[in-house]
Amino acid sequence: MWAWGAATIRNPAQDKLLKTVAWTQVVSCTVFQALENAAYLATKGVLEVKGERIVGWYRWSARFWAVHVLMEFVRLWRVGQTADLKDEKAEAKWWRDLYVNVAWAPMTWHYSVAGGLISEASVAGLGLVAGVLGLREAWKVTA
Repeated sequence: MWAWGAATIRNPAQDKLLKTVAWTQVVSCTVFQALENAAYLATKGVLEVKGERIVGWYRWSARFWAVHVLMEFVRLWRVGQTADLKDEKAEAKWWRDLYVNVAWAPMTWHYSVAGGLISEASVAGLGLVAGVLGLREAWKVTA
């Protein structure tokens, strides 16, 4: 998170909307990570917190993750408006980012509410889609 925030400071987007999106994503992911980690530590007995408070932390962490995903849709929309996606690599990355985000979106809402919204099989399938697409991209970068 620190490196991401520092990079956002060093290289701010020139577009005002994209700059706002970037900062919203940095802040929402920082809060998401803090809540997720605190909830995890509480489940392991490291933090003396029990029951519903832990569940609440997990739900709120998912809601902050949902903010990030929503902002990613805004970013993709704006990039699609302003960037030249005629370059084959740029267009492929844009579509990959969209597919990954579409896979994450229902999962963020699922974990944000009591009882969830989709089946565990759907969670697994959507996570697989996002994971495979991310792995393929990481593989391309290192090859």
